[in-house]
Amino acid sequence: YQVDGPGAMKEGASGSAAYVGGTERLEISVVTGQAAADPRAFAGTDAAGLPAAHPSFRVVSQPAAVTISGVVVQKVVFSWTDGLNPVTSKPNDLVTVRYYIPRTSSTLAVLTYSISANRYDPQGADDVATTFKWL
Repeated sequence: YQVDGPGAMKEGASGSAAYVGGTERLEISVVTGQAAADPRAFAGTDAAGLPAAHPSFRVVSQPAAVTISGVVVQKVVFSWTDGLNPVTSKPNDLVTVRYYIPRTSSTLAVLTYSISANRYDPQGADDVATTFKWL
């Protein structure tokens, strides 16, 4: 796959990649096998586990089908707090949008875009997702 990130992406294991900046983050993981066969079910299961992993978790929108670049994907939006800002010592409040993008019935990309809550723009998040392409 390829994607236009807000900064240089670092390649990880199993096809993952990530950019973690001061106010923006972009992470991509690849899911294969039976779990990838039903993106809707995978998104629901994945979203159910988000509160345990994200302090001050709050659902902005439940998983729902949307069309991104002509492909139907699942999308969930949530807000959370990632510790304290090292400069201001105030909570680092983020909004995260997660897209579940199918390739085949056995391959699925999970694109996670996070940005400071005060800079969140729903269209801006979708614009990042539209740059994702399977190769």
